Amino acid sequence: MPKPGGHFRFCVDYRRLNERTVKDVFPIPRMDDCLDSLEDSTVFSTLDCNAGYWQIPKAADDRDKTTFSSHTGLFRFVRLPFGLVNVPASFQRALDIILSGIRWQKCLVYLDDVLVFSQTVDDYIRHLREVLLLLENAGLSLKPSKCHLFKQDVEYLGHVVRPGLLLVNQNNIKSLAQALPARNQTKLKSVLGMCNVYRRYIKDYAHIAKPLTKLTSKKLPHVLPPLDAAQLAAFENLKKRLTSTPILALPRREGLLILDTDACAVGVGWTLLQQLPDKSIHPVGCYSRSLIPAEQNYSTTDRECLAVVWACFLLRPYLEGQEFLIRTDHSILRWLVNMDSAQGWVARWRLRLSEFLYKVCTRPGREHHCADAMSRLPTLAPDRSVIPKEIHCLALAASSRGWVAPNYGEPNKEQPVTLARMLAAQKEDQLCQYSRDKIDQNEHSRFSESNEGLLVRVAAPDGAVQVYVPFILRQGLLRLEHIVVRAGHPGVNRM
Repeated sequence: MPKPGGHFRFCVDYRRLNERTVKDVFPIPRMDDCLDSLEDSTVFSTLDCNAGYWQIPKAADDRDKTTFSSHTGLFRFVRLPFGLVNVPASFQRALDIILSGIRWQKCLVYLDDVLVFSQTVDDYIRHLREVLLLLENAGLSLKPSKCHLFKQDVEYLGHVVRPGLLLVNQNNIKSLAQALPARNQTKLKSVLGMCNVYRRYIKDYAHIAKPLTKLTSKKLPHVLPPLDAAQLAAFENLKKRLTSTPILALPRREGLLILDTDACAVGVGWTLLQQLPDKSIHPVGCYSRSLIPAEQNYSTTDRECLAVVWACFLLRPYLEGQEFLIRTDHSILRWLVNMDSAQGWVARWRLRLSEFLYKVCTRPGREHHCADAMSRLPTLAPDRSVIPKEIHCLALAASSRGWVAPNYGEPNKEQPVTLARMLAAQKEDQLCQYSRDKIDQNEHSRFSESNEGLLVRVAAPDGAVQVYVPFILRQGLLRLEHIVVRAGHPGVNRM
């Protein structure tokens, strides 16, 4: 496979082996968490491992599974090869162990990319020496041509990071700016995937991309017809927005945070801003959501209060533990959040907000542009309607042990359901196929798809994630959860 520098990466087609491999569930860090951790750092270094996967030994018992043929004979890998489905998770785990104790404090690890960050030059030298010693002791080598030291702006995870600021890496979108309209679903998904990485920069992204997103439905042919006027306009608009994106501020520990909230009859929206050391105010992010039917019946005051509560709890990692300012164009909120005689859900909201330290101020609607616009953008509301009785559904809590623990079943009895079995059964289940079709068509649905590809739903009372169990697996899972001794039902043969 070609690499950006003109070199080639040696990779073997292991698709059939990957189909039979039990997937590793070790998590890869979230991109947003990595970027937000940089805060007010001023000095950076990026380190890149030299063919990182090849530096991790392959287990002796598994080396034969990597055998491949060539015109000179048969060969097998003694190091982790490129192309295996579990290699990224294994390498991430290895680096996490090697740099444990200093991750998220002095460096960030995303696969083979290591970012060292510090607030001062003296701290930076100490942090860099510590990281390099840990890598050396583990026997890992770096590629000098891809390591950048003592930088005040670096390219990381598709972004350009500067002290306190975050920008789009223009090198990544040059090809997108010159791209022609996609002619098949694979290329269209590739374009939308890149745009989705930078959606936090694009106002009204979901609304702009909707005509193109509809073309990715599985009910449409793989080869797409020529785009119509609306689809071409959406494609060109996305390219224009990506090449003229705003500069976002990285959230800092110090600096006043400002939360602008607003609500209308169909949605709520908010914008988080922060005051920088030079007293200028920069946006950190903008989001919105639609109101469910019950919330649309709220009064204007209740909807405005809902916007404040929803934004505060969504932004808890940024707001908790420090004083921040809430700005709204609804003056009654200043009285509402401090009243002692509140009743109903307003009283419950006020109780939940009591754990935050905030001040509320009002400003005229004509000056409240950003949050006001975000609340009026058309977005899909979550479907919280009752599931029809004719759809018989068994949902298993994601915390259940019946299908994730190999040693849970009794010997010679019911065997646990692996992730591979669950995925295969869901693929054949009619309700799963029906629900996935609704998701592909961007219709309201209680179901969604997890990172592992499972069909799941969110329980309305407590927000718990539940895995949909196909009909063919239900009896076995019920036995695993209820009959085994560990479940607390010993039956007639008690001790």
